[in-house]
Amino acid sequence: MKELLITGASGYLGSTLVSYFIGKYPLVRVVHKNGRKGEIAIELTRESEVAELAKKYSPGCILHVAGKKAQICENNPE
Repeated sequence: MKELLITGASGYLGSTLVSYFIGKYPLVRVVHKNGRKGEIAIELTRESEVAELAKKYSPGCILHVAGKKAQICENNPE
Protein backbone atom coordinates (compact mmCIF):
# COMPACT_ATOMS: atom_id res chain seq x y z
CA MET A 1 0.00 0.00 0.00
CA LYS A 2 1.07 3.57 -0.63
CA GLU A 3 1.84 5.84 2.28
CA LEU A 4 -0.74 7.25 4.64
CA LEU A 5 -0.08 10.99 5.05
CA ILE A 6 -1.16 12.59 8.32
CA THR A 7 -1.09 16.37 8.71
CA GLY A 8 -0.94 17.73 12.24
CA ALA A 9 0.95 14.61 13.29
CA SER A 10 2.32 16.26 16.42
CA GLY A 11 -1.06 17.51 17.65
CA TYR A 12 -3.49 15.71 19.92
CA LEU A 13 -5.57 13.97 17.25
CA GLY A 14 -2.68 13.56 14.80
CA SER A 15 -0.38 11.91 17.34
CA THR A 16 -3.19 9.56 18.36
CA LEU A 17 -3.67 8.56 14.72
CA VAL A 18 0.08 8.06 14.30
CA SER A 19 0.11 5.77 17.33
CA TYR A 20 -2.82 3.79 15.93
CA PHE A 21 -1.52 3.41 12.36
CA ILE A 22 2.22 2.99 13.02
CA GLY A 23 3.31 -0.48 11.96
CA LYS A 24 0.06 -1.00 10.01
CA TYR A 25 0.84 1.38 7.14
CA PRO A 26 3.87 3.34 5.95
CA LEU A 27 3.34 6.82 7.40
CA VAL A 28 4.25 10.29 6.24
CA ARG A 29 3.98 12.50 9.34
CA VAL A 30 3.55 16.18 8.56
CA VAL A 31 3.98 18.84 11.23
CA HIS A 32 3.91 22.64 11.21
CA LYS A 33 7.43 23.32 12.44
CA ASN A 34 10.31 21.82 14.35
CA GLY A 35 9.99 18.43 12.72
CA ARG A 36 11.65 15.64 14.65
CA LYS A 37 13.12 12.49 13.16
CA GLY A 38 10.58 10.91 10.82
CA GLU A 39 8.48 14.08 10.54
CA ILE A 40 8.24 16.57 7.69
CA ALA A 41 7.80 20.22 8.64
CA ILE A 42 5.95 22.31 6.07
CA GLU A 43 3.64 25.31 6.00
CA LEU A 44 0.28 23.95 4.85
CA THR A 45 -0.93 27.40 3.81
CA ARG A 46 1.75 27.54 1.10
CA GLU A 47 0.33 25.80 -1.94
CA SER A 48 3.77 25.20 -3.46
CA GLU A 49 4.95 23.28 -0.38
CA VAL A 50 1.82 21.13 -0.35
CA ALA A 51 2.13 20.43 -4.09
CA GLU A 52 5.79 19.44 -3.67
CA LEU A 53 4.90 17.13 -0.77
CA ALA A 54 2.10 15.46 -2.76
CA LYS A 55 4.37 15.03 -5.78
CA LYS A 56 7.18 13.54 -3.70
CA TYR A 57 5.07 11.01 -1.79
CA SER A 58 1.84 10.57 -3.80
CA PRO A 59 0.11 9.10 -0.72
CA GLY A 60 -2.73 6.62 -1.03
CA CYS A 61 -4.68 8.46 1.66
CA ILE A 62 -4.43 11.82 3.43
CA LEU A 63 -5.78 12.41 6.92
CA HIS A 64 -5.84 16.20 7.31
CA VAL A 65 -6.17 16.82 11.03
CA ALA A 66 -3.96 19.90 11.32
CA GLY A 67 -5.65 22.95 12.75
CA LYS A 68 -5.66 25.57 15.42
CA LYS A 69 -5.93 24.63 19.04
CA ALA A 70 -9.51 24.09 20.16
CA GLN A 71 -9.27 26.86 22.76
CA ILE A 72 -8.37 29.44 20.09
CA CYS A 73 -11.33 28.37 17.95
CA GLU A 74 -13.73 28.47 20.91
CA ASN A 75 -12.62 32.00 21.84
CA ASN A 76 -12.69 33.21 18.20
CA PRO A 77 -15.54 31.39 16.44
CA GLU A 78 -15.34 33.57 13.33
